[in-house]
Amino acid sequence: MQAADNAHVAAIQSRNVPTVLGAYASNAVVVWSGNTGGLGGTYPGLGNIRLLYAGALSTAQQMTLAISNYAANVINSSSVNSTYDLTMNGSSSVLGAFHGHITAEVNWVYNGTGWAIQAENWNYVTFVTSVAGGATTFPQWHTPSRESPDAFKNFVFHIGGGAYAFVIFAYFAVMGVLLIAFLFRRMRFSSPQSATKAQ
Repeated sequence: MQAADNAHVAAIQSRNVPTVLGAYASNAVVVWSGNTGGLGGTYPGLGNIRLLYAGALSTAQQMTLAISNYAANVINSSSVNSTYDLTMNGSSSVLGAFHGHITAEVNWVYNGTGWAIQAENWNYVTFVTSVAGGATTFPQWHTPSRESPDAFKNFVFHIGGGAYAFVIFAYFAVMGVLLIAFLFRRMRFSSPQSATKAQ
């Protein structure tokens, strides 16, 4: 199992997200906790795990991950738990040099054709950067302008929340206008009929 863990960590170090995702079961759950710098949380399913790694690795220029204190516990023929420490070093155009220490716990399951990660917990014990501040471990919006290289992420960051509020407000405003128009039209067409009946 140590070979599988080594390959998984090597894929993360290479910052190749598709290769990283290949280690996970389709219903895997990843949890990042501790000093994650903004990326802490629970990520269920490959879609959310893809978003996590795409965000985490996108601005790292280079990174090394070293495993120590490795241990594996065989639960049964199709389930193995592994634990290890990770020492992280690297550099980023926005963070400068960074260094971190992570304790990892991984549950591997055998799916009939190979081993896949069912659950993975990374606890960021420490994470230190040479450039102060930052919203995420490898932040897209760390610079003073807080801009991302990704135009869609910039939209979400700058106006995403406001845009959602605007859409909701506009929806209710349109529905209100349509209701008023409907009532006005109904009153308009019902008035002559009432007058005719009165005559």
